[in-house]
Amino acid sequence: MNFKKLIEISYALQPRYATGRNFHCTFLLKKSRLLSVGWNNYIKSHPINLNFNYKDKNGDDARYHVGLHSEASAWLRYGQENTSDLTWVNIRIMRCGGIGLARFCVGCQNLIKQAGFKRAFYSVAGGRFEEFE
Repeated sequence: MNFKKLIEISYALQPRYATGRNFHCTFLLKKSRLLSVGWNNYIKSHPINLNFNYKDKNGDDARYHVGLHSEASAWLRYGQENTSDLTWVNIRIMRCGGIGLARFCVGCQNLIKQAGFKRAFYSVAGGRFEEFE
């Protein structure tokens, strides 16, 4: 998997679509073929948030005021419920321009488990990636 290329795409999308401090970008791939790209939007929300267990920093229910997460955005853009044969890759670009921790939040973990996944990866500090299980 070419994580370097996905990071380049994320950097290219950031100036146009970033709405907050950090920019999250999620890719859905089948083998090496890119099928969908989603990004976080702190301004826009979506009714899909009501289906998953989104929590705020204090652990309180945040489903009614959470913005659209990049994972949900990529899944909605893909247009099919079942993604069990796809690989999910989540990347976080921090305000300083570095790559940061993009581990799936509890709500997005519920989403990708429901949609299914072959493999799922998220960025960590220094541009490395770890696999979600």
